[in-house]
Amino acid sequence: MLPNSLDSYIKNGPQRCYQHRAALTTNERMRFDMADSPIKTCSVCQQEKLRIDFYKCAGTRDGLRSACKPCVSATNRASVLRHHEKRKEEKRAVYRAVRDTPEYKDYRKAHAQATKEQKRQYDKLRHSRQAEKVVARAVAWQKANPSRRAAITRSYDARRRSKVGAGVATEILRQWTDSQRKVCYWCGIKCGDGFHVDHYVPLSKGGAHEIANLVIACPSCNIKKNAKDPLDFAKQVGRLL
Repeated sequence: MLPNSLDSYIKNGPQRCYQHRAALTTNERMRFDMADSPIKTCSVCQQEKLRIDFYKCAGTRDGLRSACKPCVSATNRASVLRHHEKRKEEKRAVYRAVRDTPEYKDYRKAHAQATKEQKRQYDKLRHSRQAEKVVARAVAWQKANPSRRAAITRSYDARRRSKVGAGVATEILRQWTDSQRKVCYWCGIKCGDGFHVDHYVPLSKGGAHEIANLVIACPSCNIKKNAKDPLDFAKQVGRLL
């Protein structure tokens, strides 16, 4: 009795019963006979290789692709490279067609809000793994886009001034500064006259320009901290174990 499929029939290897060969169709019989040979010649590189070096293909007589696995991979890579620019232009065309539509703008806004925390964690991990590469790319972008960089800086400065202006008075800030020990809150080194006044919770993260949110910091820590979460930065410098 013949098995349910020719594939399972061939898998039986030496246990195949040749008495059933006559019951197969011509194509099935040819595939049956080819399965006896462990060697197959690649149609691309013309090298003789084992059958396991070929991908399966139900549409061929021997159940295998005519090209070996390395040749198939090389052909696929060449095709991707050959059509790379064409695919990029097709994607750009689709984006240009939808980017100004209200539906797409609403989608981008909702997506950004829904993945805000996930994006923040991804950016932190990426920056920690490729710090030099990220910085180099940012510097290159600033040099290539000076006007856009200037606009971003002006916008940031304006927002910062508006928050600072609504916070603690200058005289109270001066009195607080004079009364503080000039020791960095983050790393503990003495700052002397070169101290910075740092916002514990950054203004960009919703922190207030109030005495309760101010600490003395050395220039190095203040620059490194930038707009980072205070707890994350404290762990980074070893303040939290």
